[in-house]
Amino acid sequence: MATMAVAEISELHAQNLQLHSTIGQLRNALEVAAAQTQTEVQSARAAMAQDIADLKDTVQALRDGLDSQAIASEAALQALRAAHAAETDQLRSAVNALRLQLDSANADAAQSLRSQEAQAHRDQEVLKEHIKLLRIQLETNA
Repeated sequence: MATMAVAEISELHAQNLQLHSTIGQLRNALEVAAAQTQTEVQSARAAMAQDIADLKDTVQALRDGLDSQAIASEAALQALRAAHAAETDQLRSAVNALRLQLDSANADAAQSLRSQEAQAHRDQEVLKEHIKLLRIQLETNA
């Protein structure tokens, strides 16, 4: 019996050693897997950080582009407003000049009409005087 107990103890000891060996192998495999996972996680984090940095750069480039476009559009709009304001001023000046010409033409026409009316009145007076003289001549000749 004692030999059997020693044999069982030896077998248990061998199984214990085999279990320790298996545990050691599993521990080593787990440490390798953990290290590999840690490396993959770090690599994935680095890739994500690079993707985020690239996205930030892209967003900033888009913002800068939009800002530049907005500045250019505002400058173009101001130039257009200035051109329209200058054109409006020019048109106002032209309209005012035409009004002055029209007023002058109206004044000239009114003066001409008054002169013609005065001349017509003088002509009528002269004709009336001629008619009187002719009547007087007729009456004296008759």
